[in-house]
Amino acid sequence: MTLAAAIVAIVAALVGAVVGGLLGLRAVHTADHLQQAREERQRVEERGHLARSLVAEIRGLLARWDEIKADFEKQSGWTAARWSLEESYFSVFESVGNRLSLLPPDLAERTVSCYVKMKVVLDNLRLATQAAGNRPLVQPILSGKVDAFVRAATERAVKYADDTASFAQELVRELEAVAEGC
Repeated sequence: MTLAAAIVAIVAALVGAVVGGLLGLRAVHTADHLQQAREERQRVEERGHLARSLVAEIRGLLARWDEIKADFEKQSGWTAARWSLEESYFSVFESVGNRLSLLPPDLAERTVSCYVKMKVVLDNLRLATQAAGNRPLVQPILSGKVDAFVRAATERAVKYADDTASFAQELVRELEAVAEGC
């Protein structure tokens, strides 16, 4: 082999190594980019599932409030009303609460706020129904005060529930928009 042939072989080997290295770097970069794109698609898909799940639960809660309010209006108050308020109405929220970070921060904050408001509504309804249910147990001299307390608790519960329902309906629209974009 001549010196010229040896130099050509060395240069060819170096060029091949450089080209191979560059192609390898490009392949690694492409693989990383594809992995990031897959992860982003997965986050977007999870965001959509989360939003749709929350929408379904909030709609169910709003429908339940409509039933409770209709019963209340038919029965002229809490004194005759009896509902099962011991159920777990927030099972979806409780199971996906740790994934709220998938939502835009302001929407996640409003979602938590909405659920806190709905919890207060249930607490107010429980208080009013418990007070109404305990009415026969109090001495007759206190029954008028209990009735006034039940009326005040009822009015507060209904007003707060209606305000919360409006807030929840707006939240449903925002969550639906997020789900549609996913």
